[in-house]
Amino acid sequence: MSELKKNIIIYVQSALFFICLIIPGLEIVYDMGIFRISRFYFGCYCFMFLMIRLVLSLVEKDKMVIWLSVLTAGIIMAIFRDVELIENIIIALIFFLLFYLFVIKKIDRFGWIVVAVLMLGFWMKKGMPPKIVSVCLFVSLIYGIMKLTDNMSEYYSFVILLIGMLTLCIPAKDTPIQWNGIKRTISFVRESSFRIVSEAEYFLEGLTDFNGAHKGYSDIGRLTGRITGKGREELIVRSSGENKCRYLSGGVYKTLTVKGMTDKESMIETGSEWFVDYINSLYRADINKYEAACFSRIEKMDIEYRYIHTRDIFVPERFLYYNNDIPSLGNKYGRGFSYSVDYMAIDYASPYYLKVIDSAASGDMVYGSYEEIKDYVRTIYNIDIKKIISKEDYDRVVSCISDSGTFEEYLDTSLLTPEIQELTSEVTKDAKTDYEKAKAIETYLRGYKYDTSVDLKDSDNYVESFLFESCSGYCIHYASAMVLMLRSAGIPSRYISGFLKPDNHKQEKEEIISGDSAHAWVEAYLKGVGWIRLEPTRIMRRAEGITWGLEIVSTEETSGDILENYQAGFDQGQYYIEEHHLAENDEIPLNTVSKTSARDSELKFYLRVFFRFGRYILIMLGFMMLMLIIYRGARMYLYIKMQPEEKLKENIRIVCRRLDKLMPEGEEADSVMDYLRVIDDDNTRNELRSIFDEYYRVRFRGDAPSEELISRARSFRLEQ
Repeated sequence: MSELKKNIIIYVQSALFFICLIIPGLEIVYDMGIFRISRFYFGCYCFMFLMIRLVLSLVEKDKMVIWLSVLTAGIIMAIFRDVELIENIIIALIFFLLFYLFVIKKIDRFGWIVVAVLMLGFWMKKGMPPKIVSVCLFVSLIYGIMKLTDNMSEYYSFVILLIGMLTLCIPAKDTPIQWNGIKRTISFVRESSFRIVSEAEYFLEGLTDFNGAHKGYSDIGRLTGRITGKGREELIVRSSGENKCRYLSGGVYKTLTVKGMTDKESMIETGSEWFVDYINSLYRADINKYEAACFSRIEKMDIEYRYIHTRDIFVPERFLYYNNDIPSLGNKYGRGFSYSVDYMAIDYASPYYLKVIDSAASGDMVYGSYEEIKDYVRTIYNIDIKKIISKEDYDRVVSCISDSGTFEEYLDTSLLTPEIQELTSEVTKDAKTDYEKAKAIETYLRGYKYDTSVDLKDSDNYVESFLFESCSGYCIHYASAMVLMLRSAGIPSRYISGFLKPDNHKQEKEEIISGDSAHAWVEAYLKGVGWIRLEPTRIMRRAEGITWGLEIVSTEETSGDILENYQAGFDQGQYYIEEHHLAENDEIPLNTVSKTSARDSELKFYLRVFFRFGRYILIMLGFMMLMLIIYRGARMYLYIKMQPEEKLKENIRIVCRRLDKLMPEGEEADSVMDYLRVIDDDNTRNELRSIFDEYYRVRFRGDAPSEELISRARSFRLEQ
């Protein structure tokens, strides 16, 4: 095999293994999401750089590889000036330069295995690599080990590549082997161990009354230190409908002290009194049944206690009524205690609910009679208000709301300092309404760092320490600070403790809530609206982040309003017919999208992408051809400008360089005549001897080179 063919084979196999090595690296960069990496663009640019390296190797211009690659990349970036293109070509250039370093002998032996091991470590930590990444990691590791042990040859390398390609082509599932039996065994042992520990903690807690001295819900309102450990299972909830409720209220605290919260009441003590303000605010804002359905719906929830001892009864934040009997308050409930409730799920960020808030801020506070509200509730929710609140309780609540002293207990400012008062004034200086003030304070506090290691329980005023010293904390500190700042602004507020259910993306009907989900938040009272939830804790999503995204739009097909769900992803029209028992002529049509037009748009998109990629490929190939033509032209121009002696010397140099490849490995020619012994053909050898003889006479005797000699030397070709 000729030296040229051998070098090409070695280069190709190195390039193929380099591709195997960069695929896992590319996926790492892609997974980081920092750069807008396109696998297609990246592949095209890598191929371009590899071709530049191959061409320069064939013409023995290896020293030009780096600067020509950088120059090519710079010219392409200057021509297109596209951010995505620039990011892809820079990443491709970095990987290519890494490959070029591997060609250096000292790095070549150790570089492959080091990079392969680093890639393997990353993917072992990340887990679940794609199939092609797994195969490439395997191939790279084998190649790196053989390089390290110096057992690699061009034949072995292609065997490894063949094995990798066969492995990649073998039909397999998209997901790797699950080892379900082993996983189930490990999971069973782990869960059993954790359950035994939970049982022991629960038993000891029941005997000694540790008052919730574990990570999870506490019903005593004390200020805690840093949070550590893992929470155990505390509740099981089973929901109906769309399961939109995320907050489960336990205790309501009115007073803040240096040691925590006091004057606790339960949500079930106030029952559905909140509903009086809520339904009257809708009534005054003239909300119709379609608008109300965009931000509210009645759902059912079953709640069961697990490893928890508490006197609190947890209910969804807008509790309506129980579906079974509840034991008397004051008892301590534990595992097995269960009950069922109906509640009102409310989207506080809906534009229709914001309309209610705006209406209350600008209108009067007249409350409708029980009979008026009864008819309105039936129209809006198709239920009887008697199931929620009786006439006597309704009239009592309306009377209490009218009493100016009703909310004094929610305005206690025992911990207020001049600094906190000044801060509140600064935060709310541009707010015109109580709602705007509340949202301004909420937004401000969400700028503080969330940190469960903060311990402020020994502080003289933990709210002041949180706001001005640590500037970090967790839900207890956020909620306490917001309650105090709201009261400083003259807005009645209360501290709520309970649970914040994790996101239930699978819409499972049964959820297990652990102590890790224990949480604290705030409710503020707005005149004419009632209590609204506020979420000051930084890492939790506030109302705007969990909005349902329902909107009423008008169409030409209907004279009234229709409901269109632009975000939620379910058939809201069907929901109205089934849940609210609308008459047939009240059916709400939904806009539809033509499948044909969608397919046409998708086809146009792919065609546009195809032509765009094709254009880039043609441009890159054209640019490479242009660079090659410029290079050849420059060499021709310089050759023409040479003196005859320099031309002959240049031609002899090229001939000798070609003959070097035919010399036995390890041998070098001492003079040009030594090359004659590697020529097998007699005619070629005689022609070459004649050229060398005349070259010697020109060089050592000073003869003038003839044009015929220069031409013979230039056009000389070896017959192998």
